[in-house]
Amino acid sequence: TDINFTSCYAGNAGNIWLGAYDEGLICFNTVTKKFAHEKRKTFPRTISQVTVISDSILFVAALNDGLYQLNVNTGIYSNITPPRNPADATSKNTSIHKISVTPDAGIFIGGNNYIYQLHPAFTRLKKNIFYSDPDQTADISLTGILWDAEKRQYWLSTAYGSGLYTLKENENIAKKISVKEKPANQYKIFSSLVKDAKNRFWV
Repeated sequence: TDINFTSCYAGNAGNIWLGAYDEGLICFNTVTKKFAHEKRKTFPRTISQVTVISDSILFVAALNDGLYQLNVNTGIYSNITPPRNPADATSKNTSIHKISVTPDAGIFIGGNNYIYQLHPAFTRLKKNIFYSDPDQTADISLTGILWDAEKRQYWLSTAYGSGLYTLKENENIAKKISVKEKPANQYKIFSSLVKDAKNRFWV
């Protein structure tokens, strides 16, 4: 069968870790030129992103099944999904779409209408972040998040919802940005967010 790979990370010992759609987490060894079947993780089945956190730790974002952590040295694979907000109106499944490691603010994790932050010194995003869209039942797929030091806010790009958002450092609601688009398009899909040397943000 065809395998749709969604994410790729080159690890140690010649191992390449591959997230796949409906096929789980797969390991390919560049030394032996073979798939390491003994290292494969079949659950969660649909992986949206694999990201390195440290020399030995990978974070795995999964659709409908949350966030997992893999210790590549010990092989221990554990569920570390953040708790959902009890007032959340979306489905009980927690989808994680995006993991972003920033040099100053720690690790951001984006999922069903939420942004989570992992950092020992910061608590401002410890709780779930909601988006300003009227329909709070719709999942929003976070594709990028960048800090704007001049405006003291985050810029967010998403694959659904209103597409682009801003989040002030002391607020917990991400506000949508109006974007001109063809009327026939139902969703505003943005796949990448970058900042250039002049502090301009491009999506």
